[in-house]
Amino acid sequence: VAQAVVAGLMDVFAGEDRVDARRVNDPSRTIPADVNVRRREETGWERAFEVRDKPVTREDLYLLVGKCVLAEVDEAVMVAIAPSPPIALLAEARAWAAERGVAVTVYSDWNSLVQQALHWAPLATLVGASRLPSRIEQRLIEAEASAEALALWNTLVCVRASQQN
Repeated sequence: VAQAVVAGLMDVFAGEDRVDARRVNDPSRTIPADVNVRRREETGWERAFEVRDKPVTREDLYLLVGKCVLAEVDEAVMVAIAPSPPIALLAEARAWAAERGVAVTVYSDWNSLVQQALHWAPLATLVGASRLPSRIEQRLIEAEASAEALALWNTLVCVRASQQN
């Protein structure tokens, strides 16, 4: 589900035609990370998102940066929705990545990532937010998420909508 959320956010930010997301646990041999955003010129990758629902280690950050360096990705993004890595580890990884021409960003909560993605989007924030639930649902289907995951997503969206009315 986490990977589909990131892919849906990037669909709103960049457009579906620029976003490449694979099924969960699908080895990314031909792409740098779980969710990738093509540059507007369609040559290479602008952003690569590794999505983790577990703690991230030092090695995880360096592995992502290494893949991004090889693929000439502009920005490596770790979405770590679990306890955050220590600040010193992030500073070290960011410096190492910057020396190699890659910016590193780590999101450890959904609120920050959603706000940032909607801010990046070329759409008005409320327009982008209104498109997000259906994009995430479509990404769940494309990722071959379980029926339970789809039902959970639809329940969450319906609960949120009924709370706002």
